[in-house]
Amino acid sequence: MSVDNFDGEQMACRLAASDPIAFEQFDAHLRPLLTAFARQRGFRGEVVGDLVQDTLADACLKLRDGQFDGRSALTSWVHGIFVHKSLDLLRNRYRQKRLADSLRHPGATAQLSSGGSSTEQSAILEQALQLLPARERYVLIMNIRFGKPTRQIAIDLGLNKKTTEAILTSAKKNLRKVLTADKDNRPLKRLTDGGQS
Repeated sequence: MSVDNFDGEQMACRLAASDPIAFEQFDAHLRPLLTAFARQRGFRGEVVGDLVQDTLADACLKLRDGQFDGRSALTSWVHGIFVHKSLDLLRNRYRQKRLADSLRHPGATAQLSSGGSSTEQSAILEQALQLLPARERYVLIMNIRFGKPTRQIAIDLGLNKKTTEAILTSAKKNLRKVLTADKDNRPLKRLTDGGQS
């Protein structure tokens, strides 16, 4: 990222002091750079603007909170925030795809891949999750929605990794069962901890 006549240290101080002109200059200097970088990384459409805006907003908040320590150039520091934001976005897309693929339910797949466009589909998925035993629901959500590895979930629950993997497998199977029952217009039933309906 270029730093053409951009005094990052002075800009950081002005932004920390909530100088409104500094915010305009900061945005005018970095928005085109971040936009170009987002496009180079393969982001398209509205995602580019959202990612750049989110990065700039987060950088401004961090600057106001005094989180910029000056160990790197301001533009490099903002670029680091951008990289983290873009990786988070890619991880979230990947998790949504994994959840949709693992459920193999047409309604759930469409709802997740479209970012939750159908309120009805979202409600069905949420209702189905609520019908799972609490431990299965927790493991499934932590693993698939939040990308937490089974090893970490096992530590959180005080279980061994194999037991946690078995719970995850059972949760996926039971969720498919519940969603299939809904698809066939059968009444949804709460599953017991043994996984029986």
